Amino acid sequence: MSILDELDKYLDQVQYLEDKLLLEEAVKASKSGALRAAYIMIWLACVESLKRRFKEMAKYDNTAGEIIGQIKEKEDKHHSVDKLILDEAHDYGFLSELEYGQLNNIYKMRCIYGHPYEEKPCEEEIVSAACLVTEYVLSKPTKLGRGFCDRLLNTLLNDSECLDDYANSVKEYARLVMPRIDDKIYSWFLEKYWTELEKIASDITFKKIFKRGIWFSQECLKIIGTDIYDSSQWHAKVSTFPESFIHIFSDHLLYSKIGELAQDSLIGHMLDRSKNEPGILRIIEQLLQQGVLTERQKERFIEHVKIIDINNLYASRIKLIFCYERVISELKSHDWYRQNPAIDFISLKGPIEIGELPLEQQTTLGRNILQSAEGNARSAINMIDQLLNAANQWPVDFIKGLFEECFINEKNQIRFKEKHLTKILDILDNYDSKSRAIMLEELIESINHGTFKGSNYWEELDIDQVITKLSKYDWTSKLCQIIESKKQLLKEADSQL
Repeated sequence: MSILDELDKYLDQVQYLEDKLLLEEAVKASKSGALRAAYIMIWLACVESLKRRFKEMAKYDNTAGEIIGQIKEKEDKHHSVDKLILDEAHDYGFLSELEYGQLNNIYKMRCIYGHPYEEKPCEEEIVSAACLVTEYVLSKPTKLGRGFCDRLLNTLLNDSECLDDYANSVKEYARLVMPRIDDKIYSWFLEKYWTELEKIASDITFKKIFKRGIWFSQECLKIIGTDIYDSSQWHAKVSTFPESFIHIFSDHLLYSKIGELAQDSLIGHMLDRSKNEPGILRIIEQLLQQGVLTERQKERFIEHVKIIDINNLYASRIKLIFCYERVISELKSHDWYRQNPAIDFISLKGPIEIGELPLEQQTTLGRNILQSAEGNARSAINMIDQLLNAANQWPVDFIKGLFEECFINEKNQIRFKEKHLTKILDILDNYDSKSRAIMLEELIESINHGTFKGSNYWEELDIDQVITKLSKYDWTSKLCQIIESKKQLLKEADSQL
């Protein structure tokens, strides 16, 4: 068996048909004894494959297009382009230093063997050349190397107009380019990108570039997978790239795959950063809603919300359902400086987020808004005016809380808060009769079973004023009756003293 029979196995390793045709010619030449021609054909298979790869990359990279232009210019002048192609393949990143060195040796010998007065190659040289050319070039799919990635990073980081300022556009570009990058340099590429993103994370002038980096990185990790690092490596990298990772792993699919240690560290960084950037709390909130937080991570978030500055809470714009207890605590403070921001926060949330609360919490929230308005909290008074102008858009149980608070407290003790009663009645007047009837029925039931708060606390004049205000509405007759009956009981009790 001849050593040249080994050449057949290299044919099976060739990626592209165009490359295989030239190598087949080399195999035929070698087996017919034309070793000089075989060696030259092996080299031609190598250099033509590299040239074709530049043409393919020119669709995605202007630098590759420029190299093709140089090659064509030399070819038009009938100059040799082999060394140019080899050198550019090395500079571009198709070839490593080792690969370039060994292929350059083959090129030098090709130049020698190309002259008939020189010695011809031996069979071992033919096999060796075929082996190296196949391993380094012909068996590899066309992949972009470090040279391209350096140019790509330079574009992504310095050319603000290279891509549309739109997430889908950036992600589509990532889907286009990432499969063409050599998977051996994925980690190197991403870490180099993240290092630069960390430097500009807090610079508002680079906001567009940073945001692009987040979108690009997210799509890259979805394409190549988060298993490029194990959980301990992700944990270490959170500390290295905290600013970038806070936003990259706002994507719940990515967050769920980096391991609990990395997640815990990331949540810690988010909570710390939220002191100066309250909007970061929304990232944790969204991760919570997506169900990817551990129980401990949820606890840390809720505990943080309980102690965060109220103005930061307002600025965070997290959902009301996640900070309900904190908001109620602020409303009960009897301090305008705490009540007003909390009420502004509630007003900002509007009827939709209030409607997401459990019904009992909606009612309690309404009660506390009314209590704050009675205490002259400016924002509470403004919110009641807002409700008055918004017809029947707000949840019934929330309005019920406002309404009940005018007549009876949460201990079922009857007392009247009439400062804003007319406005509350006007608000109810905008609701449909069915919703209003439900609110009335529940209030009447509570008053019927309630007792006055202190036998001497309420004077007849106060009750009469409340009844007078109620009497202006045709739907309040039953409520007036029950209050009248309670008034008579109060008078009888006073007469017995």
